[in-house]
Amino acid sequence: MANIANLFVKIGADTTEFEKKMKSVSTTLQSSGQQIANVGKTLALGLTAPIAAAGAAAFKLASDMSESINKVDVAFGENANEIKQWSTTTLSSFGIAKGTALDMAAGFGDMATSMGFGTSAAGDMSTSLVGLAGDMASFKNIGIGEATTALTAIFTGETESLNFWGGRIARYFKNKLANACQAVWGLFPANGGQLNVA
Repeated sequence: MANIANLFVKIGADTTEFEKKMKSVSTTLQSSGQQIANVGKTLALGLTAPIAAAGAAAFKLASDMSESINKVDVAFGENANEIKQWSTTTLSSFGIAKGTALDMAAGFGDMATSMGFGTSAAGDMSTSLVGLAGDMASFKNIGIGEATTALTAIFTGETESLNFWGGRIARYFKNKLANACQAVWGLFPANGGQLNVA
């Protein structure tokens, strides 16, 4: 029995199939890991790019708004706060966004104050013209920029751009323009001549 205690057993096994299966599992896991990484990259790009674009757009919007406010401050001086407060109502009143209304009012106000009119009168005239531009754009289904260009006639005395409106409509808008100018400045157009509303 002493020989049994010293018996050492060596068992051999063929592990070829096991190694093949393990390599297959390893390859599958690596492939799955790469696919997950690719999905992650795609999602990151798909989410990051739009978020970055939205951030850039928000920055531009804020910058544009800041520029419009600055223009209003310069054009209207001590009356700038009245114009800023008025601009909070332009979307519901005229369909014109606040920033656009501020920019338009500043443009009209800058022309008026450059011609020697006070900031209060320039503010009244500018807000009237912005509202009129909104009405004109809505009535003819044109861009607000085109309507604004037509209304710059009040500062040049040229009404050619208003002729686009044709006949009675042109006379209606020219009369509204003349009335706005008369109410604020006591004359029309800015060059002191008579506005031809025929």
